[in-house]
Amino acid sequence: MSRRVAIVGHGAIGRELAGALQARGGYEIAVVLRAGSKAAGEIGEATLVTDPAALAAFAPSLVVEAAGAGAVREWGPASLALGVPLLLSSVGALHDEALRAMLVAAAEKAGTRRELPSGALAGLD
Repeated sequence: MSRRVAIVGHGAIGRELAGALQARGGYEIAVVLRAGSKAAGEIGEATLVTDPAALAAFAPSLVVEAAGAGAVREWGPASLALGVPLLLSSVGALHDEALRAMLVAAAEKAGTRRELPSGALAGLD
């Protein structure tokens, strides 16, 4: 059985993560991009997701944000609403108190959590 991971963004972090998971095997990858993104042609065998309904249809077991604070705002609540963990690489987005409160409420309502990797917090690892 493979794990389904959705990666928001396909820049340096997203590409590296998608490639590493695909090379390891046992993962089905979806790349979450804005509709019409030039990066859509670079996602290889991953599933392209451009809206919350497609993300829900992919049914990930984890969503990884790798696209900046705007992506946290755009995709964070919808990802958490699926009831799966959201791993945030752009932890600086949590400086926005309203966004942080929205993510906390969405996670609590769906019974899931936000994950903050230690490497994204300077000096913590």
